[in-house]
Amino acid sequence: MTLFFGQRRAVRDASTVRALAAGSVGNFVEWYEFGVYGCFATVIAARFFTPEGGGEAEALVRTYASFALAFFFRPVGAALFGRLGDRIGRRPVLILVIVLMTVATTLIGALPTYAGVGALAPWLLTFLRVLQGLSAGGEFGGAVAVVTEFAPPGRRGCTGRGSVHEPLLERLLAEPYYALTAPKTTGKELFHLGYLRDALAGFGTLRAEDVVATLTMLTARTVADAVRALGATEVIASGGGTRNPVLMGMLGERLPGVAVRTSDELGLAADAKEAYAFAVLGFLTWHGLPGTEPASTGARHPSVLGSITPGRGGLRLPAPLAEPPVRLVLG
Repeated sequence: MTLFFGQRRAVRDASTVRALAAGSVGNFVEWYEFGVYGCFATVIAARFFTPEGGGEAEALVRTYASFALAFFFRPVGAALFGRLGDRIGRRPVLILVIVLMTVATTLIGALPTYAGVGALAPWLLTFLRVLQGLSAGGEFGGAVAVVTEFAPPGRRGCTGRGSVHEPLLERLLAEPYYALTAPKTTGKELFHLGYLRDALAGFGTLRAEDVVATLTMLTARTVADAVRALGATEVIASGGGTRNPVLMGMLGERLPGVAVRTSDELGLAADAKEAYAFAVLGFLTWHGLPGTEPASTGARHPSVLGSITPGRGGLRLPAPLAEPPVRLVLG
């Protein structure tokens, strides 16, 4: 048993080293190409962006503009190749983007200059810069994912986080419940382990971190959609989810212009929301006040909730209050 564990660890460590080497080489290649282009900006300006009688300053500005253009296409490459990696695997996509970057850089070195093909030269160069930007965006996310997947158990949080699996997210968002109009409520009778297993069918074996990241995004998306549908300008969050910085960050990103804060900021402990709520409901019942709001719960009419069972000494209820409380003051 000891020998088997040692062999398994050696194989795992070797795989981790190979994954780390692949990710490092990929990052080096990508940024080497960007660095070379920047260092040779003056040469590129003279060869590709300077027509006869053209100014050197203008040519240099155009060169740096093409340099910057690649950065704008990095997010596009991350989305494009990230989605492809979810479908065919991250390692093949990592190899693909490294090859794409290498081919684009090689072609830049073989391009005819402005003196040879005229205005076509800067357009060809710009096209290849776009390819470099796409591959750089796809490589970085793919390298992080590969290194994370091969990290030793218990160390993955140090090397990266789970990534959202877009096809799984789309399948989960297609749940009809989310399209129902309020008021509505559900729980474990709909969303349970079997529900998740059915949703995962057909995707192969996904990393637990990716599933968690996808479910976190699902939570943020559905909450944000509901908030936007109401035209709310402020969100006061409470409950255990407020302790998840990733969830709160996702929610804030999807609600631009909407203030998102926790009930802690108003003096109500986020973890104590349900305790306070049941205390309020008990107070309402004790004083003969309805605890339902038809506009929020879908009830046909306001009702006093629950029942109060007297003990051996009997029960004396206070006289019903004429008006319900309008605020909760915490001491």
